[in-house]
Amino acid sequence: MAEELQQSNQQRLHHFITDSKWDATKVMDTVTVGFYEQLQHLGLKDDTCLIIDESSIPKKGTDSAGVQRQYSGQQGKVDNCQVGVYGALCAGSLVNIVQAKLFKPKDDSTKIDQALQIIEHVTGTLKVKVSWACFDAFYGHNSALLATLVKKGIEFIADVAENTQVWTEPFQMRVPVKIPGSPGKPCTVARPNRESIAVKDYLATLRHRDWKYLTIRHQSGGKKLKAWFHATDVYVLNPLTGRRQHMQLLIRWDHDGTIKYSLCYCPGATLKQLAYRQCKRYFVEKAFREAKQELGLNGYLDIPDQSEPLIPVKVSHLRAGSYKE
Repeated sequence: MAEELQQSNQQRLHHFITDSKWDATKVMDTVTVGFYEQLQHLGLKDDTCLIIDESSIPKKGTDSAGVQRQYSGQQGKVDNCQVGVYGALCAGSLVNIVQAKLFKPKDDSTKIDQALQIIEHVTGTLKVKVSWACFDAFYGHNSALLATLVKKGIEFIADVAENTQVWTEPFQMRVPVKIPGSPGKPCTVARPNRESIAVKDYLATLRHRDWKYLTIRHQSGGKKLKAWFHATDVYVLNPLTGRRQHMQLLIRWDHDGTIKYSLCYCPGATLKQLAYRQCKRYFVEKAFREAKQELGLNGYLDIPDQSEPLIPVKVSHLRAGSYKE
């Protein structure tokens, strides 16, 4: 900040950080819109996506806002930490963390709620046109979140767990007929009239000819990301309407044996487009890593607990063709 504000002095900067009242949301909104305008200037408007992910920051004490024993992805275990839900804009190989919400376990707002708030704020309030949103299996397992995005017409790639149930054929919601003489009361709740299947069990039915080997994008060191992909039409139960919802199941099989499943709502997208969109989540992980290692993000949330804690963010300086935060 001192480098940017040449006319300022140490006393003013200390006052701004420690005592002055300012709205972190407005700072994040300025960063969001400014970064999106730069992506438009670079001709990357149609490739812009919004990545939702969470990140944890280990803390020793208990006085900082939101600190509690909870799962820390950075440490891979339950520990004393803060957790934030973040939104990052990404286009091409350029990425910027633009929105953040501090998760407080004792509040009524869940991580799912915060993720939806970020998506609605970026696409609705700020009018940033993203081609799709993507997130990991923690958010992808929430059928209400997926149904809400479908209702709003927001395309997405949602990673899901291997035990996620889908239907490979259209089903109807019917109230099961009670078999005469069978125990129990008659069922009054409508259920799908076909059996569902876990995505890992569907994988077991695939043959070699069902896969397509695709080159998706360049990696660091001049290498190219290549993997086997398969996509098929599936149906899930929409909890908002109580009816079936058409989606696509995308399966990715990497060279090291890693298998990833994703539910996709991207009408008209080709297999290669789905594969490309699924692979974009890598960039938010890179952004988190660099923010913590090089920019000191770990110290940014070390603030006293307040009724409405501020969440300072690192303002990004982007140069065309570079990856800088």
